[in-house]
Amino acid sequence: MLIFFTLILIIGIFCIGKFSESSVVSVSLVKPESITAENSVSCTGTIEWVSSRNIYSDSLAVVKHIYVAVGEEVQQGQLLAKVTPISTSLSTDSYADYGAYEKFLSSSSSQSSSGAQKKLEAAEEIRAPVSGRLVAVSLKEGEHTDLTQASFVIVENEDMQVRLAVPETQIQDVQVGQRATITGSGFKNTYYGTVQRISDQAKQKTSSSGVDTIVEVLVSLENPADEIKPGFTAKAKITTAEKEHVVILPYEAIQAEEDGTEYVLTIENNRAVKHSITTGDEFENGVAVLSGLEHGEEVIHDPTGIEEGAWVKNSSAEEDSHA
Repeated sequence: MLIFFTLILIIGIFCIGKFSESSVVSVSLVKPESITAENSVSCTGTIEWVSSRNIYSDSLAVVKHIYVAVGEEVQQGQLLAKVTPISTSLSTDSYADYGAYEKFLSSSSSQSSSGAQKKLEAAEEIRAPVSGRLVAVSLKEGEHTDLTQASFVIVENEDMQVRLAVPETQIQDVQVGQRATITGSGFKNTYYGTVQRISDQAKQKTSSSGVDTIVEVLVSLENPADEIKPGFTAKAKITTAEKEHVVILPYEAIQAEEDGTEYVLTIENNRAVKHSITTGDEFENGVAVLSGLEHGEEVIHDPTGIEEGAWVKNSSAEEDSHA
């Protein structure tokens, strides 16, 4: 009989142990970090020259000669090209004939011809309005000018900027002087800049998701290397708020009671223990914890579904013991 009861006792202890083992929740722990926390606004835009001049042809004309090439330094007033204006009264077939317009002038009265000739000579010359480096030439000798496209583009210096489209829902956080990190698929390195100007009005922009309301923001581009090209698409991360020595926890580590009281769970003697905490500002990577935790005290990373008093074990400690 004694042997029978002993056997029952052993089986009971074994079953209780198995039951207890199966009821223990394996959790991971996280320790509050003291970091420099920040909030930011991410957006996209286009790289462009800060100071550039687009030079357009005043009228439809045939390009006679181009005197400059892309990359050259030009001076204000320098002759860039000569063109022959085309009268709208001439037939399309005569557009390619440089002399057609001059023949048209010679057939007019002497006084009219003299005035038109002076106008022609003035219109023939395209000169640089500013000094700088020539970065684009769209004209080709023997072809017509395109009134919708700049004939020449001159940059007065090598400074670049990013013209960003910031969603209306985030523009209230952006201010002149804030720092930005700039990346892009067209260049390898990461660049930095500062918000220089915020547009006074919003505009509509069509996207894959529909029509968005955005505000244009100009960000300087510091020390651009040769890999940076105007027209490249860029991504910018504008830091809108930054605080040093902030103790934060991940969002998922913090739970809330029905009355709004926030708390975390720690492990004491293999049991989940509740600690009420006070939180502050929210950041991208977590929430600031103002009080309720001891320095370096670890909490359960994601206590969803775990009640206070539940049996828990540290999964990372268990892994270390098996290592």
